[in-house]
Amino acid sequence: MKDYTEHAILADDRQLGPYPEHLLKRVDRPTVATPGPTERRVLADNGAAHVARGDFGPELAERVGKFIFRYPLGPVINEVRSRISNNALSKDDPPGGPGTPPLPKLEVPDDPKMLGRNIKALAYFLGADAVGICEAPLASFFADVRDWDPEDSKLKNAIVFLKRNDLATTMATDGQDWIVDATAQRTYLHLTMISEIVLSYVRMLGFQAESSDSRNSKNQMPSLIIRSGLAESCRMGIALNPFFGADFKSSAILTDMPLQADKPIDFGLQAYCSRCGICANHCLGGAISKGNKELYNGYDKWVFDAEKCAVAYAKQDNGTNCFVCIAMCPWTRPNTSPEDFASWDGSVESLAAMADARAEELRNNGFVRRDAPGSKWWLKLADKD
Repeated sequence: MKDYTEHAILADDRQLGPYPEHLLKRVDRPTVATPGPTERRVLADNGAAHVARGDFGPELAERVGKFIFRYPLGPVINEVRSRISNNALSKDDPPGGPGTPPLPKLEVPDDPKMLGRNIKALAYFLGADAVGICEAPLASFFADVRDWDPEDSKLKNAIVFLKRNDLATTMATDGQDWIVDATAQRTYLHLTMISEIVLSYVRMLGFQAESSDSRNSKNQMPSLIIRSGLAESCRMGIALNPFFGADFKSSAILTDMPLQADKPIDFGLQAYCSRCGICANHCLGGAISKGNKELYNGYDKWVFDAEKCAVAYAKQDNGTNCFVCIAMCPWTRPNTSPEDFASWDGSVESLAAMADARAEELRNNGFVRRDAPGSKWWLKLADKD
């Protein structure tokens, strides 16, 4: 065993990232019950695809396919993102791309915990807000990914990255603005940089790795996010982080690197969402359940109607997409910077109290958000048509 005294942070349990994830309660299974049976979903069979193929009429089919182009910042950021993606590289190419000279080799710890913390530290160094590791469950893989059989693949481990949307922009928007898609594209741009550098690093260390992100989607991301201990499932049908809510985007890489998996977390969200319902009451398309959990594809969860959501943002006339549920969620609030959790002791009650305070503020304001008046830095469209 090599002497890693100077690298003790890779062997201990101290905080690595900006948020105190190490204080969260860990459980053996995700907090959403899975009585089963659970079938793998089909990537091409989703709400937006149904609208795009004309199930709700030709006008909405055209609109849903062009939402990214309604405001110029979205497609501009997306184009830059496409140029820094490694997805076009062969797995046999050197980490720096064709023509890169041989790179110096690094000493690789043989301890899965040390390897995992090294990967996490790199991702935080690159700007990730949260990083988790899990063994990717078979049910998380889409059934129609080309040239990919998860049962035969050796890439069993998933490294999952979360990046927050820009907080100042989130606080200035009502969730229906022209900046909404550009906000998402900006976050995905950061994630592409982070995940693709980590992917190349993993290959540099001598292991196999492939991307699983919004451009090259192999998995249902909420499943990986929840399994890797970064969030719980919420009423909105997406994953929600205890520190910054659902105001984030995600990406992952799959690898055969031996890594110590993180356990799922329990911060009381199932009980909180059961008594809240603000997101459902303000969903423009009525896509979020106002009732109790139901058994859906083997999961006991609040069932989200993706078709209604896609129709709602296809009809959007005052923005590029819809962000209202996340904007109205009481876990989306101004006081969510790392400094706000510097003295947090791991109490789930204090987390719920922060969300309760936000919910009360929303109610007192008639559910009109007044976080950053006069702070819309983005320009209006000269001609919406």
